[in-house]
Amino acid sequence: MKFIDNIRNLFLVLEDAVIDAISKQAIISYPNETGGFLVGKYINDCRTALVTDLVLPLKSESGPMSYKRDTDGMDCLWDELYKDGLIYLGEWHSHPDSSASYSNMDKQALTNIATSTTVVIRHPIMLISSVSKTRIREYRAYYYYNGQIIEYEQDRD
Repeated sequence: MKFIDNIRNLFLVLEDAVIDAISKQAIISYPNETGGFLVGKYINDCRTALVTDLVLPLKSESGPMSYKRDTDGMDCLWDELYKDGLIYLGEWHSHPDSSASYSNMDKQALTNIATSTTVVIRHPIMLISSVSKTRIREYRAYYYYNGQIIEYEQDRD
């Protein structure tokens, strides 16, 4: 799956296996939200974020309209991924029986990630899936840029 920001000429590419894993996790967790971390690398002069894997948090809490993850105990995992040339690119979560638009809580979460002293990327990504009991209805992708949440357009090519 590919997303694009034509204004800034930025791309987000998610490998098929990542989309399959997110879809499966979101449907299994229905009617509660679920989520995790997007892992990959930047390519094409840092214009493309390539998501090659996802990581589920060791601890999380969720309900039909909430998802909270914990990063405690994950430092070793991030170190191992970094040795393999992979980095944290952002996060994904599901919205059961709702749109894939970000909420005020999502906006605040992405802003907190972007301004965190432990996050080393400048433009973290948030992928949201709209899920029903049996299928994903929609994906939307966003990134943080200079205090704003920018939506990528899905590239249908």
